[in-house]
Amino acid sequence: MVRSIRANLPDAVRDHLIDAIPPSAADMTSESGSAIEAPQNVFQVRCLAHVLQLAVKEGITECSFVDTCFGTIRDILKKLVESMALNEELEGICKVLEVKFEQPVLDCVTRWNTSWSMVISAIHLRKPIEELLRCIHGRHEGYRSFSIGPDDRLAAPLDDSKWQALEEFCKFLTPVKAATMMMSGKSYPTFGMAVVVLELVSKNATSMINQAVARYTADFATAFKKKLNQYDS
Repeated sequence: MVRSIRANLPDAVRDHLIDAIPPSAADMTSESGSAIEAPQNVFQVRCLAHVLQLAVKEGITECSFVDTCFGTIRDILKKLVESMALNEELEGICKVLEVKFEQPVLDCVTRWNTSWSMVISAIHLRKPIEELLRCIHGRHEGYRSFSIGPDDRLAAPLDDSKWQALEEFCKFLTPVKAATMMMSGKSYPTFGMAVVVLELVSKNATSMINQAVARYTADFATAFKKKLNQYDS
């Protein structure tokens, strides 16, 4: 989008002004005024906040490891949200571990960048969630009748690599979240701001690709940037 704007906007505006504005006041008759045509060179500027969400979705879809981690934590949080018994037990464990209890957050297709909010929620509740699942998986007394059973795949321990993937995902999405909030806020962001924001998000993706230690981080950032570039041409 940025490259397209830079390449086309000046010429498109100039050409339209030449065609649309009469060279003199004498030519500004009602007839000539009604004959003014819309510019023939049209390029589309999409909603930047929406483009960012499409890029995030592409990154998740194209990176199978991140997609798997994301799906697992979503399923766990969904159980915690839907089951009052699990929710209350999680709150009790939070008190024991001295972790501030916050209701688990689920992502929502119709709400922009809730993926970030969900992962942040999971990371904050990591220790209580791990302890809850450990007790369920170990068939501890009082932990055998929840909607997540001892033999349920969701009761299996989440290894460090999956939590690390979620943390990397969150780190990458933090500036994307900020950009989304900025471009969809009530302050009516300007067109010029959108151009700058897109440049910064694109540079962030490039930096993550170049500095990534794990392959999945590079894969996610690459897919994200590729989708972003589709709207930047």
